[in-house]
Amino acid sequence: MDIELIKSRNVSKCVSAAFNLFNSNIKRIVTALWLPLLVFSLVASAFLTVSFFVFGFKGETASTLWIVYGMMLVMLASYVWFLSSLFNLLNGQGMKRNLMKMIKVFLAYIALIVVFGIIISAMVVVPNLVGDGVDKSHVLTMVFGLILVFTLLFLVLMLPFTYSFMAYMMEEGSFRKTFFPAYKVGFKHWGFLFVVMFVVGLISMVVSCVLTMPLFILNIVQMLSFRGMAWGDPSGLPSYFPWFFFVTATILYALMSIFSVWIYMVMYYTYGSIKRNEIDRNNKKNIQEQ
Repeated sequence: MDIELIKSRNVSKCVSAAFNLFNSNIKRIVTALWLPLLVFSLVASAFLTVSFFVFGFKGETASTLWIVYGMMLVMLASYVWFLSSLFNLLNGQGMKRNLMKMIKVFLAYIALIVVFGIIISAMVVVPNLVGDGVDKSHVLTMVFGLILVFTLLFLVLMLPFTYSFMAYMMEEGSFRKTFFPAYKVGFKHWGFLFVVMFVVGLISMVVSCVLTMPLFILNIVQMLSFRGMAWGDPSGLPSYFPWFFFVTATILYALMSIFSVWIYMVMYYTYGSIKRNEIDRNNKKNIQEQ
């Protein structure tokens, strides 16, 4: 979508270039993404509505858990479809190739998160393994501190994978030759990646607060209704309230998904800037060696 991808940019220029790309291609973006966006928004809002109005009030049962798992699977599949369609616009490598790439990326991230979860779980059970003569409160404090430090370390080490992700999606190389080797490059530019993601995080926080306000209000109203019903009072809400909640959530998920396109475009230009800097650095190194 942009022939000036490989260009050195600072943080503000990456953010600005992403907005300009998004704004100038909004019609093309909506045309290409509307179907996966719609499917994801409908399934995600249905999952939220069912969880809140059915499980939140009556509780989960063994016979209804399959509905939750099914919805989660469809949500994940539709979001992979959505991102694959987006990156097909960015790299032009074809829908099939982008879909396979995205599946591999998701599996890699899931594997990393599973490893993190196993380590955290092992730390949590440590206090139960100590003998009766040991002060367990002291052990719990140490374990809590270790979990906090390990979590921060995990987040620090995960940040360069944002560059690995973009490098793999934008380049033609295989997963083994692109994704993990690009991590080293991303780690060298950790500070730049951190500032970019910090700025994106702040903007996302503001936008999310504004967009989720109607749904937050509906949540409070329904919670108050649940509380009253638990005390024997009538609901007081119209029968169509769950449908109103569902429609509101669908619109919210659609808007948040569209906003996420801009986030990925910031990452797109961040990748291009780092790539340009690496090319210039290597060229300068080759000239000095000659």
